[in-house]
Amino acid sequence: MSEIKLPKIHVNAEFQRLWWTNVRWSLITGVVLIFMLFLFAKPEYRNWGSHFYQIGLMAMILSALAGYILLERSLKQDISTNTFDQLRMSSLSAWQMAWSRIIVVPMMAWVAFVLGWLAMLLGEKLEDGTTWTIVAILLTLPFLAWGVVCLVLANALPVRQNKQRWNGSLVQVVLLYIIGARWMDYWENALRDIEFSQITGIHIAIMSVIFATMASVFVCTRMVNVLHLKNVDKIYAVLAVCAPVLAWWLLGNMQTAAATATLIYGGLTLASVAMQGMEINRFRLPVWALTAPLGILAAIMLQSFDVVLIWCQIAAFMVIVRVCTYLRLGVNSVTVALATYLLVLFLWTTITSNYMGY
Repeated sequence: MSEIKLPKIHVNAEFQRLWWTNVRWSLITGVVLIFMLFLFAKPEYRNWGSHFYQIGLMAMILSALAGYILLERSLKQDISTNTFDQLRMSSLSAWQMAWSRIIVVPMMAWVAFVLGWLAMLLGEKLEDGTTWTIVAILLTLPFLAWGVVCLVLANALPVRQNKQRWNGSLVQVVLLYIIGARWMDYWENALRDIEFSQITGIHIAIMSVIFATMASVFVCTRMVNVLHLKNVDKIYAVLAVCAPVLAWWLLGNMQTAAATATLIYGGLTLASVAMQGMEINRFRLPVWALTAPLGILAAIMLQSFDVVLIWCQIAAFMVIVRVCTYLRLGVNSVTVALATYLLVLFLWTTITSNYMGY
């Protein structure tokens, strides 16, 4: 009796479903026409390079916002119609479902990004004094954009949505971004005496490729966790520990390597505490349980009191998250913790500035 061979399925059904439900050629045509209108709506026919660059930059910023909205809206629709429960029984891999949603759902945003990217390249070509570093940044923007979209999708995926945990809402993202921006100011002051090597075009290109690769692995792992309910904390931990390789050109010198490590591990610790909570058990290991010790070790190697003080503030944030989760508030505890931390940070900055006479 001959063995029955099943034909290979080369059609991604999820890609087709998302294409039919999300792609509208009329909207894409409208985006192109509006972009061209702004691109050539110029009263004076000079300084075209600067004009193209600014319009392209604006289009890319708007495409990022549109991509976030489109991805989040698509996920909410699939959740409300129980599509995710049906996808769990599909033979498609988590990666097929991830890249289909990354490419198709924000198609209108991708079109705006490509138009803005081409306009910026054209504007930079028309400008005088263009350097290789600027050209490299522009050429590697698609890799950075892909990585950002992967992170946006990973953040928006519905994992344990309840009042005590992170639910990927825009409010939480904005609050975490504000905290991260404040932290960059603290780190810049604490590491002001360290000389970092000058960044070049090769550095930017390699960093962008590594970032896009790690973000792709992260979003695929997140999709596996959501669709197949598998514990993927080990993969999260490996990605987090290997994160300093993004700044690979800074790892040659011991001092700059320690500064880079404590900066990256500090940011990952902050994000992990907000997104993963403070619980540790034998079945679950949050990222901060690994990044915090490594970041503190790197901070001790710098022998800087300012850096150690920054880690003390991270510990204060962890305490606030733990207290807000323990109180079981009527709203999302992580949102309350982020807002409370920003308020405490503002009061601390005000008091210390007045005390020191600034």
